[in-house]
Amino acid sequence: MGTRIEIEPKVSVIIPVYNSEEFLVSTLNSVISQTLSELEIICINDCSTDRSAEILSEFACKDKRVVVYTNAENVGAALSRNKGLERATGKYVTFMDSDDRLEPDMYEALYREALRGGYDVVKCDTFIHAAGKVTTPVYELDLTGKELRDRMIALLLYQFEEDDLPTCLWLGGVWNKLYRRAFLCEINIFFLSEREFSGEDFLFNLSVLLKTDKIQLLRQPLYHYNYHPGSLGASYFCQCYQNTVRTCRLADEKLLADDTLPACVTERLYYRVCTGIPIGVLNELKRNPRGKKEAVKEVVSICIHPFTRKAIHRVEIKRIKPTSDSMAYKVLARTLLGFLRVVHLFATDKK
Repeated sequence: MGTRIEIEPKVSVIIPVYNSEEFLVSTLNSVISQTLSELEIICINDCSTDRSAEILSEFACKDKRVVVYTNAENVGAALSRNKGLERATGKYVTFMDSDDRLEPDMYEALYREALRGGYDVVKCDTFIHAAGKVTTPVYELDLTGKELRDRMIALLLYQFEEDDLPTCLWLGGVWNKLYRRAFLCEINIFFLSEREFSGEDFLFNLSVLLKTDKIQLLRQPLYHYNYHPGSLGASYFCQCYQNTVRTCRLADEKLLADDTLPACVTERLYYRVCTGIPIGVLNELKRNPRGKKEAVKEVVSICIHPFTRKAIHRVEIKRIKPTSDSMAYKVLARTLLGFLRVVHLFATDKK
């Protein structure tokens, strides 16, 4: 497999696939039935061990627009998307998760809007399926050009309670957006592995927004996203925080290179860093499989990290949104961050 389709595609749809047999038929049916027919559907089988490969083969046989590639080893969604980007030939590129589905006219609506305004990026709203309920977060941002771009960057970096907008997950995802492929080639963009960086979609979209203000928001919910929340309280350890720091340090470098952004925008990055500290510390102390001694070493390593220090001294602790609604956790989290600030100040004074 991997034969080129005959038509010139208007949109290349890139779908990483790993053990998605439960949803994959519905996902692919929603793509091949789009009202915009000039599609290139690039599926990357990331070494699935279920029936996903068989399902992909069946769709490739019945629809010549479906092209299937198979990774030699399991590399994750981000690097699989890179493989798709390398092979895409459409005027525009979009991404899809292999357990989601689309409204029938999604790509036609996004494509027409992109052409109408000559946009590099067009985003639609999303149906969120979670815990048996469906919600439709809407971004009421009556802005254009650089003002819209700056606001989107701010919300992507961090959202305060007073922002009163949907969670940045729906802004940060790459699956509800259409990107002009020539523009992506011009800025030489690619995804970084989610195994080393926390939030590969976040970094991708930040890089895109820093390079263009030709952006449009389409206020129509057209993408159906199946939200499978992990148990952050049980899984976020200090190692996860190290990945977050790695991500934020790279984001910081990108932001510093753009001298047009207001300080109130770039400062939000430091809140993003601090939000992960309390949960990482608590989980490490409670669940480190190598014992308390190793747990303490991990905790100390993140608490003395230079970027941790930088972040803690740049934020207003009372504005940080804790990862739990529990009042006890909120008090504990803010107390811990306040304590670290004092410790860092004391250590600095002693030097």
